[in-house]
Amino acid sequence: MEINATQKAYDSYVLSRSSAEYQRLHRQAQIWEFAAKRVLQRIGLTEGMSCADIGSGPGETMRLMGEFVGKSGRVLGVDIDEKIGQESLEMLQTGDQSNYQFLHANLLELEELPNGPFDLVFARLTLYHMKNPVDLLQKMARWTKSGGHVVVQDYYMDGVAMPEPFDAYQHFKDVFYGVCRAGGLDPNIGMKLPSIFSKAGLGFPDGTDVASLITPFEQINPMLQGVYMGVLQPAIQLKLTTPDRAQTFVKELNTIQQEGTVPYGMWPSLISAWKRMP
Repeated sequence: MEINATQKAYDSYVLSRSSAEYQRLHRQAQIWEFAAKRVLQRIGLTEGMSCADIGSGPGETMRLMGEFVGKSGRVLGVDIDEKIGQESLEMLQTGDQSNYQFLHANLLELEELPNGPFDLVFARLTLYHMKNPVDLLQKMARWTKSGGHVVVQDYYMDGVAMPEPFDAYQHFKDVFYGVCRAGGLDPNIGMKLPSIFSKAGLGFPDGTDVASLITPFEQINPMLQGVYMGVLQPAIQLKLTTPDRAQTFVKELNTIQQEGTVPYGMWPSLISAWKRMP
């Protein structure tokens, strides 16, 4: 079931909206499923509860929520990208874990959620795209039932580590962080979640969780390339890179993987924070 809402054409998502980006988002969600599952278990999400996934993207977290709340529960996904939302809804409705809905809406304008409030209002890698994340967190709190939970997960990109530095990764950081700065976004917002919760009037989080991974470079390579290509157009406009330099970057990463000069690396830290609503 789709729910329509009015939106403007503008949103602050700095990455591309392409098939390659959608595939990257699926892979990213699957990689971090263990961290989402761990937090949902800690807050006590269970059969029959209602959930809202704010910035639901490819629907992988909606699917996980549905597994927790079952057929008697319900899960609403909210995203400004109607195409990915429709695709996720079609994917989810082929199963029978829960009752799924999708709301096509701009979070900058959205004030109310249909059929709320919810037992869980969740946002992963969504506050990062907000120039004023406090405003969105305050909305999330309003959309949550008394006794329900607000949960946020976001990156601390400085948590990325390699066994030894290499030029291609420094170029990636220059490009990605440069695009973020130009857009007024913070790639290390995860570390600031307790402050954001306090500024939103929620107080210090009731709980936090920090997750990371060390994996072979062959698993890191496609994610680095995917993010880089996702911000390539604004990066070129900002003169942070060029099309030729982008091609060289891809070749450098592929050579590193083939030659095994960087055998593994650490992913960014995914930091979670949550609060039970009074």
